[in-house]
Amino acid sequence: PSGGVFAPTLRHHDGRYWMITTVFSGTAAMNFFVTATDPAGPWSEPVHLDVIGIDPDLAWDDEGNCWVHTSAGGIHRFRIDDRTGAVLEGPDAAWSGTGLQFPEAPHVFRRDDLWYLLIAEGGTERGHAVSIARGPSPTGPWESCPSNPIVSHRSTDKPIQNTGHADFVEAADGSWWMVLLGTRPQGMTPMVHVLGRETFLVPLDWVDGWPVA
Repeated sequence: PSGGVFAPTLRHHDGRYWMITTVFSGTAAMNFFVTATDPAGPWSEPVHLDVIGIDPDLAWDDEGNCWVHTSAGGIHRFRIDDRTGAVLEGPDAAWSGTGLQFPEAPHVFRRDDLWYLLIAEGGTERGHAVSIARGPSPTGPWESCPSNPIVSHRSTDKPIQNTGHADFVEAADGSWWMVLLGTRPQGMTPMVHVLGRETFLVPLDWVDGWPVA
């Protein structure tokens, strides 16, 4: 791969915006976060995290614990000091999906009294999918959604393929949306996508405590 910044996650907590991401050199990955009171900046100096994996995510519980989830041959959980970046617990194994290959892109969030762990699995190509689990806390235990994967265009002729690596956002009007990656391949097999991976938006409903895209 060409290296550079992988998969940034943006969160708002305690009056600040937090952006966590991975810088990949081609041989090694380094995770860090920066903060700002305004998403337009200025941003703080990077705080390095000594955690394994890529696709890092940030979440805070009511006790003020800061949880980081990453992907590295499975989904891993860390508790960190959100001032210094020091690892206080972990790595511990978290829910790694339904058994498809390459679980990655974890995002943890709370809705009402439940916590959710959203991941991508199946690889970033035609098998890409979005799966989700829920539990009583950011450490689980995790219950897999009976409708997993909640999004996948694999083995279809839909014009948008490779759908996965999603995150959720609740809009100001109370509606929920999924932001995810996909491609628009053209031509004969194996086809190409000259625009690369694009960002798509999908409306969400909630039914019996599970998201429906």
